[in-house]
Amino acid sequence: IASSIKDWPELLQQIYDNLEPGGWVRFQESSNTLYSEDDSLKPDNRLVRLMETPKEDFY
Repeated sequence: IASSIKDWPELLQQIYDNLEPGGWVRFQESSNTLYSEDDSLKPDNRLVRLMETPKEDFY
């Protein structure tokens, strides 16, 4: 979800404005780490690189 939100401050303001007293919001991200049990998926695999690039940009 993090990369799909264009304006986080605006989104959070809208959430705050629409919450009832005592209300709450929850955000959850999934892990996009790829692996193989038999070690056949190497770090230079194109799909692995595609999934790792956003992590490198954010961390």
